[in-house]
Amino acid sequence: MIHKQWHVSYQSTPCDLKCSCLRMESVGIPCDHILAVLVHLNLSELPKCLVLKRWTKVAKDEVKGNVSTHRWDS
Repeated sequence: MIHKQWHVSYQSTPCDLKCSCLRMESVGIPCDHILAVLVHLNLSELPKCLVLKRWTKVAKDEVKGNVSTHRWDS
């Protein structure tokens, strides 16, 4: 079994959390490692800066408003 180590850096605010696994940067979802640090910091709520707009209900509403339909005549 291979065990990998990940490094989470934390400066002064939860928005400064960075993990060496890069899940947040690549997928836009906080990784288990960042969540573990938030639990260690006794934060009971996920900071808004760690929730990208595309994962919110607002994003769904904006997509509906920006989609246009085209009718192609043959």
